[in-house]
Amino acid sequence: MGIQAAVRKGTSADLPDARPFLIALDAVDEALGFFDRRGGVVYANRRLRGRLADPVNGDWLRDQLRHFVEKAWARVRLRSVAGTAQVLDDVAIEDIRAIAPSTQSIHLRAGFVGLDLFGTGETLLIRIREHGGVSISDDVLRQRYGLTRRESRIARLIAHGMRNDEIAHELSISPHTVRRHTEQIFLKLGVRSRTAVAGRIVQEGADLRR
Repeated sequence: MGIQAAVRKGTSADLPDARPFLIALDAVDEALGFFDRRGGVVYANRRLRGRLADPVNGDWLRDQLRHFVEKAWARVRLRSVAGTAQVLDDVAIEDIRAIAPSTQSIHLRAGFVGLDLFGTGETLLIRIREHGGVSISDDVLRQRYGLTRRESRIARLIAHGMRNDEIAHELSISPHTVRRHTEQIFLKLGVRSRTAVAGRIVQEGADLRR
């Protein structure tokens, strides 16, 4: 949604003119977007619009955002942020590292905005921070850590932020099989969490380029 469309949709009598605010967001060198409770994009700044329009990674990023926004709104409901209905809750709801098809890693962070800035109700402000790490190749994963081809594939899907049931569906195997492979991946990579799998793959790839 462009600035003018967002302003026409969101400006109300009891709120100041939103255009300077949105223009300022467009000037920020970080991808930012506001999402409503249905997961729809209420407003995306210039950087995020460009990322979503990317013919290579746009669909991947849109899918990552959809899952992340669902989780973030679930956190908002659980937290029941009483007394903060009119302020930005700048405490991170969740921070996700993922590896895009281009091997660019990103962090997603959400904040709750109680003000009805756009006439759509409360929103989430999502910040997307890019990291230039390059992922390690499958050959190196197998040679350095002893991962099998199947384990290398599952490790990448884990790094993409996919859950075991999603990986099982993607590879047409059982969740039990995925869980068994995941345990082996953790053991071979020397990590204890799914986020650490992504971190190890990106960090090793960056080290190899030095």
